[in-house]
Amino acid sequence: MTWWDGWLAFPLTVRLAAAAVVGLILGSLVTWAHTRLCWSGPEVTPWRRNFFTGKQRTFWRRLPVVGWWLLYRWGYFPRSVWWLRAMLVELACAAGAALLYWWHCDRYGLFDARLVAGSPDNLAYLAHLQWAHHLVLFGFLLVATLIDLDEKMIPDQITLPGTLLGIWWAAVCPSVWLRDQFHWREGGLVDRPLWATPELLDTGWADSRGLFVALGILLIWGWGLLDKTCTLRRGVWRGLVYAVVSAWRRKTWQWVVPVVVVASLPVVGAWLRGGPHWAAALSSILGLGFGGGVIWAVRLLARGALGVEAMGFGDVTLMAMIGSFIGWQPSLLVFFVAPFAALVVAVTQYIFTRSHEIAFGPYLSLATVVVLVGWRKVWLAGGRDYFSMPGMLLSLLATGLVLMAASLWLWRRLRDWLFGLE
Repeated sequence: MTWWDGWLAFPLTVRLAAAAVVGLILGSLVTWAHTRLCWSGPEVTPWRRNFFTGKQRTFWRRLPVVGWWLLYRWGYFPRSVWWLRAMLVELACAAGAALLYWWHCDRYGLFDARLVAGSPDNLAYLAHLQWAHHLVLFGFLLVATLIDLDEKMIPDQITLPGTLLGIWWAAVCPSVWLRDQFHWREGGLVDRPLWATPELLDTGWADSRGLFVALGILLIWGWGLLDKTCTLRRGVWRGLVYAVVSAWRRKTWQWVVPVVVVASLPVVGAWLRGGPHWAAALSSILGLGFGGGVIWAVRLLARGALGVEAMGFGDVTLMAMIGSFIGWQPSLLVFFVAPFAALVVAVTQYIFTRSHEIAFGPYLSLATVVVLVGWRKVWLAGGRDYFSMPGMLLSLLATGLVLMAASLWLWRRLRDWLFGLE
């Protein structure tokens, strides 16, 4: 008996408990990243030195949940309930990891019922890989959501490592990709990853053209990460020169270039290897490009129509990270589901904070969870049919962006006319 057979031989309750422990560890990492990356983070956490004695926290105070409770009992959080939210986040991660494991690995939520009835040997293995893949993605999304709610910004320290991990994971382990297994062929159910729809390897993308497209997307992504100033008041050429000079002088290229190189290594390696590894890596890069590109376009159009900064670049990098994990088709579905998720997040935020300022990152994160958990229903409800006509889909997307910009411009003019604003 192998270790894998031994693991599957454990009762479901034992495996769920192990998944909950993994969730607790993930939750501890989430709260640690939240406290470290917030501009106005708490002064007292289980990971910092005691500001009264200068000593490090004890082992018990570093444990998930327990550490926060002990700090509260010892009076480290007077007149503050911040510790309670952090503890609840860790408990939610534990419960969420166990629930996600049950849905992935016991109910096989991402697989067709007819395929589950056939009980292929590798189905449990694929389900566990997808559980780990989505759990890590949800961890990154949770950190980004917490910081965006508190600070109205999403730091690159979250989205860039997440994007790199998404690209590397796709290139090394293409089996984690969402499945497209809803068609019968020759009496059997076809089970294939989503990157096979459309057939990337059968349309010329296996040659150097696909590699050039992937590297080009990474270069554009790197250009967007640079700290630069661009103005077109004196023409396009001078504006481009000014952007390059400002990016060079601010020296952000010193860390952007290594990031782009690290992202390019698995892409080139997967292209040399070919087959599923290259198809999955290319799908990850296309997800980065489509996901980040759509939000980038929305940001530019909204800024031009409203005359003010309507969306931060952190939302662009967040959507690029999401796309690197799930591919271009689910990324576009996330974009369309996000406005509906906004209703839930905005109402909840207003009830608890009475704040009208809305962060867009939580919408994208919640929409990603909805798309992944409801993938089979979303894909079967017509998603696959729409994506089989990419030309029409892109035309609808472009038309929607233009109409959004026009409606925002009209709203700006109406607002200025009604309130006498200039």
